[in-house]
Amino acid sequence: MNFLRILSSKYEKLLEEEDGDVTIIVGEEINQVPKTFKAHSLILKTQCPWFKIALSKDWARKGEETIVIHKPNISASTFEIILRYLYCGIISTSHSGKQILDILIAADELNLNEIFKHLQDTLLKSHYEWLQSNFFYIYEIITKHQEFKILQEYFQEVITCKPDILFYSRDFVKMDKDLLINLLKRDNLVMSEIDVWRKMIDWGIENSKISKPISNWDKEDFVKLKSILDQCIISIRFNNISSNDFYFEVRPYEKILSEQMKEDLIRYHLTSSFPRQEYSWLPPRKGVIDSNLITSLNATTLVKSIIKKADQNYYRFAEIPYEFRLLLRGSQDGFNHAIFQSKCIDKGPTIVVMRISGSRQIIGGYNPATWKISKGQSFGARFTNCTDSFIFSFNDVPEKSNIISPIRDSKNAIRYLSNGFTGPVFGDGDLVVTGENFKTGRSCYCKKASYQESVMDSTENFSVDEYEVFELIKKQEPLNVSPIPTFSFQHVVDNIILNSINNSNNDL
Repeated sequence: MNFLRILSSKYEKLLEEEDGDVTIIVGEEINQVPKTFKAHSLILKTQCPWFKIALSKDWARKGEETIVIHKPNISASTFEIILRYLYCGIISTSHSGKQILDILIAADELNLNEIFKHLQDTLLKSHYEWLQSNFFYIYEIITKHQEFKILQEYFQEVITCKPDILFYSRDFVKMDKDLLINLLKRDNLVMSEIDVWRKMIDWGIENSKISKPISNWDKEDFVKLKSILDQCIISIRFNNISSNDFYFEVRPYEKILSEQMKEDLIRYHLTSSFPRQEYSWLPPRKGVIDSNLITSLNATTLVKSIIKKADQNYYRFAEIPYEFRLLLRGSQDGFNHAIFQSKCIDKGPTIVVMRISGSRQIIGGYNPATWKISKGQSFGARFTNCTDSFIFSFNDVPEKSNIISPIRDSKNAIRYLSNGFTGPVFGDGDLVVTGENFKTGRSCYCKKASYQESVMDSTENFSVDEYEVFELIKKQEPLNVSPIPTFSFQHVVDNIILNSINNSNNDL
């Protein structure tokens, strides 16, 4: 029999009885209605070093029947978990990341050192995404607690080795300016340069306290933004921002650039050369996707859909299990169907991505099989049956969300290429790239048929001003996103309960 479990259940019943000789009042200083708990001084003193001191004659305040102790900065929900741990030696792993952090802070205050490792490991193992999304909120807390060494080491490793995670934290605008300047200089900032620019601008606007849209900015607003970003702008690698992105995303903020820099950038986008050495030497960031259309974050979104990884808000491009190998780029190879067929036939899984002429909308599709040419005489279209293919759309308009549209009619997922003017075709009309020249012919179109959702609002024909095809190659040894090893906490529980038995017998 598991005698420790039986003993634990008896202690739990004791906790539920309201005959304790100690009253603990919590939550008074954190905007909560104070809550009162009853507990037994013998258990509190035995299990918790802080209560052993607090219940001494010098600290305890005697009431008519019970000792009264105030813990105003601990919430009722957190203290209830701590109290159950003191009686039963159990802390559930089902708590949210915020609850675990609150328990850890309370445990530090109560000197419950034996559970520090368990709680920190639980955060790193089970709440990885929450840590990333709230990086600066958590980092500010853990730096104030010397005992949180495991979390401190992890966060320092992120800053050093995975700095891009910081930019995708929900509270990244709280980043210290000196840290931002340092990160912008890093080669290992695994972000497309236009993403770096966007995040820097967002940080600058938030920290300049500018709340109105840029269309309503006056001269003073630009001066404030320029002042706070002046030391940051010089680390942007403008030669790695496409002309299209430069026009639509950098040019609106040209007033924060010096006149010399504006002239140099215009010259670069017209002639592909920088007149001054300080710009030309900046190399591309390491590990960033080689694309004029999609960012590294876009690429990770597509990979998540491929491997059905929906449990993470952010998945680092450097850690995805695929290599994006560029097979074709329209602006350098051409927009002819024959070029597509010569470079992309029998290459295995591919992602096709294109930008619609006259817009900034990016659409494309994933072919998990391979592109093939229909051979011989056959009537009607021939298709490859795929259950995992999808088409997608990335929108730059804030009010419109991105679209990932899975296959609905798998037998018509990917169309065979013909000897005519056919480029990549997804579904029975869902995304058709065809014509003698995809860039000028206005013969491409999207009409919902085989996929769950259309990736375009319009069914009118269009041209593309750029398109790329990537071969997806499985990496030999994909990196592990969650590096924290598993562990058992049962020995801690057992030791605490045994310690309780021995100390109780000694006191009696």
